[in-house]
Amino acid sequence: MLERRRFLLDWSANFASLGFLAVSGILINSLITKYHGAAALGVFNQVFAVHILGAQLATVGVQFSVLRYVAAEGHERARFATIVYAAVAVCSVAATAVVALTWLIFMFFGSSIYSDAVVAGIVLVLPGLWCFAINKILLNALNGLQFNRMYAAFTALRYALMSICTVVAIKAGVADYQLSLILSVSEGLLLIALTLAFLRLCPATSPVPAWEWVRNHLRFGLRSMLGGMAVELNTRIDVLVLGFFTNDTQVGIYSFAAFFVEGLLQLPQLSRRIVDPVLTKLVAKSDRDKLSAFLRRGRNLGAAFMLAITVASIALYPLVATILGNIEMAERSFSVFAILVLGAAVFGTYATFGGLLSQAGLPVAQSQSNLLILATNAALNVALVPGFGINGAALATAASFVLGTFYFRALVARHLAVRF
Repeated sequence: MLERRRFLLDWSANFASLGFLAVSGILINSLITKYHGAAALGVFNQVFAVHILGAQLATVGVQFSVLRYVAAEGHERARFATIVYAAVAVCSVAATAVVALTWLIFMFFGSSIYSDAVVAGIVLVLPGLWCFAINKILLNALNGLQFNRMYAAFTALRYALMSICTVVAIKAGVADYQLSLILSVSEGLLLIALTLAFLRLCPATSPVPAWEWVRNHLRFGLRSMLGGMAVELNTRIDVLVLGFFTNDTQVGIYSFAAFFVEGLLQLPQLSRRIVDPVLTKLVAKSDRDKLSAFLRRGRNLGAAFMLAITVASIALYPLVATILGNIEMAERSFSVFAILVLGAAVFGTYATFGGLLSQAGLPVAQSQSNLLILATNAALNVALVPGFGINGAALATAASFVLGTFYFRALVARHLAVRF
């Protein structure tokens, strides 16, 4: 009874956090579209794609190491601190190198690939990239401790800060490329808040990293990094390919629709943050029957949930898009939304268990699954975008969603002898 009550409380907290994400995303996309136009939205989303991918590279996969080690053996205060401080040390060095490399690449070669506005925006987002990487480590540490309500509170704070920064930027009348400051300012403030929280969790521990844990994080993280990069790149490859073959306005139209689909895919992620530590324990006990039953029950619930969400969202999208953007945006982006959401419905059925292989101590297998999805998505986008534009990107991404579920299930069956 207590476990069920805790699950419901944690799930409710994460649902409230998702509400902040939805409101923040809607506010940002709506304000940029209304006051700056589709081209500015395209610039912002291309910058955001680089921001997300750079931060993933900057963590060198250590966020997955933190989640696993904290969940498995970090519930004693001193050990928890040792694990986290070592991870932050590794990430700080890696993030500094990635920021410097990104600046060099885009200063010297960026204009040959993307518009000048995108390149200028990327320079302004680099401080946020560094902070975002550290924040990923700290948030995953909370997730590993199963401090799910605290995790949800800080995630909600991120979205609230982004919303406030957006309103301030719009009121200040900043240029299109300067909208990327939203990301840098909000991540910097979130890092301050998380740092204060962790100092309270570990008030009497030394911040000096233990080299044993530095090595542990690097060993696990580097094996997980490609898979993590693949996950993030898979959510942004369509935007990056569109930016290369089309223009900022087309990217903006596509991004407007894709934002809503990404929001829908966050719904199964609510349970994933709670389920990941549970999967670790089930796998550690080698209880295949319980694991199989748990996965099948979750799959069935996920399928019913995603079907209902898909039908409702397709019916409501024209009205919602008109209100939040304008009628032209709603009309030009509807086909993109419809195609993407159909693929997302299949993917979302299994998304709650997307971290299963990593939680089972199989980061290489997790990376294989993610890389297969990325390769499929990238190849299809490059093949379809030049001829079909934004609808080609939608078809490519939706197809990769569907094929990705087959890749994932096949690898789970191979490595864990579980079919669901």
